[in-house]
Amino acid sequence: MTYNDTIYSIPKFILSKSWNENITLNTNNKTRYGSCQGEKNYGSGLYPNDEKCVAYTYGPDPIQVIECHLPKGPYAPLVVLLIHGGFWSAKYNRSLEDAVGNDLLRFKTVVCNLDYRSIGNDGGYPNTFYDVANGTDLIRTIAEEHGFNSDRIIVVGHSAGGQLGGYITGRFRLKSNQPGYSTNPVRPIAFVSQAGVNNLWDGCDHAEETGSGAVISFLGGKYQMYPERYVFSSLAASSNLSIKVQYPSQFLPLEVPMQVITGSADITVPISQTITLAEQAKFAGDNCTEVIVEGEDHFVHLNISSKSWNRTLTFVLSFIH
Repeated sequence: MTYNDTIYSIPKFILSKSWNENITLNTNNKTRYGSCQGEKNYGSGLYPNDEKCVAYTYGPDPIQVIECHLPKGPYAPLVVLLIHGGFWSAKYNRSLEDAVGNDLLRFKTVVCNLDYRSIGNDGGYPNTFYDVANGTDLIRTIAEEHGFNSDRIIVVGHSAGGQLGGYITGRFRLKSNQPGYSTNPVRPIAFVSQAGVNNLWDGCDHAEETGSGAVISFLGGKYQMYPERYVFSSLAASSNLSIKVQYPSQFLPLEVPMQVITGSADITVPISQTITLAEQAKFAGDNCTEVIVEGEDHFVHLNISSKSWNRTLTFVLSFIH
């Protein structure tokens, strides 16, 4: 069976009220903007379980796009926003999330797959934050155009995407001078961090164990030089008590249910990144479920046959009612 790419042209401009940048919504020009990227893994722009896919751009770079996959049949009252990982490197893109996105469509959820500029593509601090904020806010427009409810969004982020997903979930706590601030940000109803880089302070202190210095590259330096960037971007506060006292978490409590999950065999992102966030979130009063799956590694979260994905899927589906 073949799947035809469905492209929608939306010739309008929306002025972002948050930071006065024009968002161009026009997915007809594939050379400039690209189409739904399911074609990389499935041979067309659609996932096998799609009814249709729409790709909206929020900036001039081809990677500044969010694609929404609409399921066959009536939509469940839930949107899942997927944010890919890859240590914020331009070598990776949203196609990492294709398999889990397709799996979610079996349950009639709307699936939005967000991409963003990364290190090597004009990303890092602060541009990556502007990108994921702009892209997420665009879900409201897409929902209006295509008839689904954007009030019930669950954010699922893997690895570096876990860090960005935490930022999106906690945007309501941003200060007016911080990148991505909005008086009316999207407010997710739940958050999943899959082997997320949840503690950038510790990622700086243990740089070689966390993407060979990826945190330092992402934020443009160590926290001794830019402590305000680490406060702004790290869900969890430092494990070093003296630093934690001076710079507590800006985001906790997130005030939504959370699942923080990793595998006991993960050697890519330290397991302590999951444990520390869970401890701090629970202490702050959040409803946070910590899951450590025996014998599974960093990448199984993207494998729909894994125990880790099954645990996350079960958590997500518990919000369909």
